Amino acid sequence: MRKKERRKVMKMKKFSMALAIMMGINGIVPLYAATDDKIKYEAEEATLHNVGLGDNSYKGYSGDGYVAGMDTSDAYIEFTVTVPKAGRYNLYVNYCAPYGEKQETITVNGGQSFSGLFTSNNAFELMNVGAIKLNAGENKIRISRFWGWTLFDYIELEEAGAININTDVSDELINPNATEATKKLMTYLTSIYGENILSGQFAYTTKYTEIDAIYNQTKKYPAIIGLDFSDYSPSRVALGCNKGQDTEKAIEWWKQGGLVTFCWHWQSPIGASTDEDKKWGGFYTKNTTYDLGKAMSNHNSEEYITLIRDIDAIAVELKKLQEANVPILWRPLHEASGGWFWWGAAGADNYKELWTLMYDRLTNYHGINNLIWVWNAQDKDWYPGDEYVDIIGEDIYANKKDYDSQSNGFLKAYDYTEMNKIITMSENGVLMDPDTLVADGIPWLWNCTWGGEFVVPWVGSYDYTEQYTSLDMLKKYYDHSYVLTRDELPASLFVNSDVKEMKVSVTTPSAGDVFDCSTSYSPIPLAATVENANTYTVEFFVDGTSMGKGNEVSFLPSGTTTNADGLVDYTIVAKATDSAGKTKTSEPVIIQVKLPVVEKMTVNVVSPQSGEVFDCSVSGTSIPLSAEVKNEETATIAFYVDDKLVGTGNDVNWVPTDTVSSSEELKNYYVVAKATNAKGEVAVSEKVAVKVKLPVKEVTQTVKVTQNKTAAIGNSVNMNLEVTNTGEEMDLSQFEIRYYFTEQTTLSQTIWCDHSALQMNVSPWYVTLNSDLDKKVVDLGNGEFYISIKPTSRIPFVTNGKFLLQARVTKSDWSNYDQSNDFSYNNGVAIYYKGTLIEGMEP
Repeated sequence: MRKKERRKVMKMKKFSMALAIMMGINGIVPLYAATDDKIKYEAEEATLHNVGLGDNSYKGYSGDGYVAGMDTSDAYIEFTVTVPKAGRYNLYVNYCAPYGEKQETITVNGGQSFSGLFTSNNAFELMNVGAIKLNAGENKIRISRFWGWTLFDYIELEEAGAININTDVSDELINPNATEATKKLMTYLTSIYGENILSGQFAYTTKYTEIDAIYNQTKKYPAIIGLDFSDYSPSRVALGCNKGQDTEKAIEWWKQGGLVTFCWHWQSPIGASTDEDKKWGGFYTKNTTYDLGKAMSNHNSEEYITLIRDIDAIAVELKKLQEANVPILWRPLHEASGGWFWWGAAGADNYKELWTLMYDRLTNYHGINNLIWVWNAQDKDWYPGDEYVDIIGEDIYANKKDYDSQSNGFLKAYDYTEMNKIITMSENGVLMDPDTLVADGIPWLWNCTWGGEFVVPWVGSYDYTEQYTSLDMLKKYYDHSYVLTRDELPASLFVNSDVKEMKVSVTTPSAGDVFDCSTSYSPIPLAATVENANTYTVEFFVDGTSMGKGNEVSFLPSGTTTNADGLVDYTIVAKATDSAGKTKTSEPVIIQVKLPVVEKMTVNVVSPQSGEVFDCSVSGTSIPLSAEVKNEETATIAFYVDDKLVGTGNDVNWVPTDTVSSSEELKNYYVVAKATNAKGEVAVSEKVAVKVKLPVKEVTQTVKVTQNKTAAIGNSVNMNLEVTNTGEEMDLSQFEIRYYFTEQTTLSQTIWCDHSALQMNVSPWYVTLNSDLDKKVVDLGNGEFYISIKPTSRIPFVTNGKFLLQARVTKSDWSNYDQSNDFSYNNGVAIYYKGTLIEGMEP
């Protein structure tokens, strides 16, 4: 089903757009027409958490005053609002940002959440921050600190009109010389725009672990795979990175019937930092001195020459894809307006000049015609012009498990140009609820979820993580009639329209045929037909083994079976090869053959016995393994411990080589025997669980602490430090930091964590730990206290990794502390691992 009824709503004429605000990374543009009068709610009358009232020194507020500060990490203002009916409402905020441009988080009823960007001003002004969904009756609207230091006076609500999007888009590409496959893809994309959304997923590794994690749960593959030319950047290659493999991955995915989008995390041509912890992130502005403005203004500069060198290097890969007839949804220079990538650091004009330069170099100089150009700078002022853009992309990372349609982000992109262009969610962290997309009438053409933590618990894992999108929503999304997956893409996209595809099919035997060979083996004739080829050869395969080539081929069954009914499945395929060497394989035909029945071979582990405990605390101690085979006279036995082969034969001595960190620790192992007979049949024993006392490994745990002191007297005790692991890898959850201090007080004390993270030189590189800390203030009596910080995450604390912490303790009345004679203020913090002091001093 293709939801044809949606076109009535989504093909309506585009209406005028006048209002503007920010959302997502750079903001929102609301395009909702106001229908009712505004309802006003004063901030000073809302629920205030760790914020107070201002001194009324800034002009333009209403009511009794305004709320100031938003300077603590968990500060928020929560409005309780009542509306007569459920629907969309425009949200206006009267604010003042005297300390510069700020971003704060807006959350509705604990679900829909987005960032509002409040531009710098010195007096209160009313701003439309977008349309929100409200229930009939009471609702909660919360403004939470993200950057802080924004003043808020009141909010207003007004009912918003319906969303009307014109999805009637031309399929004409900006490159008139586009390949037929590229034109065909664009025509298909315009045909489904407003009818369906294409599922998409970025793949971090050559093993497609994110793709496989999704398939393992849904039995569906995404329609689009997202890939990256990052490792093809010449300056990154010069650092010694592994050769990029994404070109080959793209061709493979296309052959499997999937679409391909490419971005390019472009390592700066020159000027990237050589620091070990920064050099692999040379696409970030903060990690390079590269000056795009200089490159654009001086075409004889090293900046310009190396820029062209890099584009030419990527052109080599794009040509390979063109030669393989693979069209690409090409999304270079993404998220430029944010400024965090060097291609956006020199402003909109230089960016637009770079975009047009890249288009001209790839299209006109290199003759690359298999690209559909997806522009993704995310700001109207950065739009290079309709003649340089095929599709508009918007990247949105919603809060965890916020499955909203992200209509404000769509409408922001819808206003970039008056010419109707397809709009896509080119990157996302959380999937959208397809029912909400249909109900809201928001026609994103595709979404492409970023890889790593958004899909799997760690890079390289095949498991699915529910950290951002629940498993139920993942399954709903991939099974929904509105969402297209790879198996639903038309086959016509992947073949040349002017060439009839060769077809081959098995005609003899037929699927489901049963042949009785229980008393004697009789040959089974094999035959096939071939279409759209004049000269060809046919080769037949049974269960992957060639039966030979030609028109008169037969298959002679042999052997026996342990199946009680004697029936064994065989899969037959025919492979045709034409005179040009092109091949086509038939659909498989499955038949059944009744074979003589014999008893099934079995194998059992005799030694050790399940539950046995062995003392191997002395290195080199062995454990004897033996097994018994039944119903087979000749079989080879192989022993596996925890799925690792440890020996073959009837009797094997296995020597454990693991070590443990404690002499009290017993390690569990599972022993399995596998028997293989002369026919290649395999029997596997039940697992036998044993416990082994192992040698204790001598482990060195050392750390280096860098502590930044604040003033001795102040309203908080501060811990601002960096702990570097200078020894062997540690379990972060066994790590503790203590800060000893003295304070004669009976007041309650609260510990705040402003920032905590683990910074490493290996993947996952940087992990925020604010919510993964066990933190408390321990009262030792007589005015003696210590702050205890314990990470709860079991992430490995690798050698040379850094644990970063900014925390503080305050009294309930915010009165001052005097730390001048405090132990840890003068002697530094104490670091413990598994309860043992490894750095610093105790009082």
